[in-house]
Amino acid sequence: MDPHVVQLGLWPDPTFDGNRTRPYRRKQNPYAGSKQWRCRRDEVIQRQRFRCWRCQREERLQVHHLTYDHLGDERPSELVALCITCHGVVHQDEQEARRLFLPCGVL
Repeated sequence: MDPHVVQLGLWPDPTFDGNRTRPYRRKQNPYAGSKQWRCRRDEVIQRQRFRCWRCQREERLQVHHLTYDHLGDERPSELVALCITCHGVVHQDEQEARRLFLPCGVL
């Protein structure tokens, strides 16, 4: 590990070397399958008591980024657990909001 890399104390992972890769897709981003991400994901789901943030269901939970500003070094407040249905709805709502606020022809 690079001695100049500072790691968050909230999620210690001795295998984390400080590298971050975009975009977020698992095939293109090793972080998505890393031990560090799995640890963060598990902590978010446990923090929400194994329930969807939106509908409170307890099935098929995924973790949603409220922002990608700190991808690979997320703060707890930037992540929420959502069931697969709500996760899809949230992404559709975000896409619609972007479409409404971007000038014509940008998308």
